[in-house]
Amino acid sequence: MKISKQISYFCVLTVILIACHRNIEDEFTTVTPDELYSLFSFDTQKDVYENLQLLNSFSTEKQYHVNRKTIVVSNCIPDNIDASQGRFSLTVTGTVNYTPFQEILNFKGFKINT
Repeated sequence: MKISKQISYFCVLTVILIACHRNIEDEFTTVTPDELYSLFSFDTQKDVYENLQLLNSFSTEKQYHVNRKTIVVSNCIPDNIDASQGRFSLTVTGTVNYTPFQEILNFKGFKINT
């Protein structure tokens, strides 16, 4: 009886540890939009096209460290560009701690181009 209790406690403890490990792993292998937004420093005093030109100098394949995560951006593709509304979207692909990701970021509030 005592051995079966110990075995059941061991099984329960193992399940709990595996669940915690997966949650911790997920936390470090996913990237949030806020973490990605922090990599880009667009100027709201400039229009959309001036800000998009800054992407040419954005360093892809460079390692960025945000919240104990290593983020490598491999590609940034602008989309839904609307200079008359001062906004655009950016599809960002890369890896976070060597796990691939793809995220669409929406930027707005730029100088309106009429």
